[in-house]
Amino acid sequence: MFEGFLANVGDYIHTNPGLALVAVFLGGLLAASTPCVLAMVPWMMSVVAGRREERLGVLRALRFSLAFVLGLAMTFTALGMIAALAGSGSSVVWGGALLLVYALGHSVLNLIAGTSMGAARRLIESRRTNRALDIARRVAGGVIVLVGVYFAYRGLL
Repeated sequence: MFEGFLANVGDYIHTNPGLALVAVFLGGLLAASTPCVLAMVPWMMSVVAGRREERLGVLRALRFSLAFVLGLAMTFTALGMIAALAGSGSSVVWGGALLLVYALGHSVLNLIAGTSMGAARRLIESRRTNRALDIARRVAGGVIVLVGVYFAYRGLL
């Protein structure tokens, strides 16, 4: 059954353009899981996080991430269309649309990472979060001391 699907996948894509867009988007997602592309994620997070003095909220992080993703997608698309025009030139518009969808799929991880960086930074800088973490550290320290006392007591027996 699966082999039959793979044998006819070209026909499915030619008869259903929506399926072609989904396949290209998923191909972009898969291509984004390579080590070369994953190395961009920490870079993207540091660019979005900015300097400590700058206020960074979720919406600002989303705007920065979207600007990066859309810029990358437009670059992919423009270079692909230039290459298509230099070649056969057939169906350049459809090819450009497919390249744009591929590039968007390729950049989804950067969009998620950049936006989550804004949310994480806001959470880290929250006074309530810092107070709760301070209390949790003190409780954990007390537990560690009690465990140490217990083992010291057990060692003396």
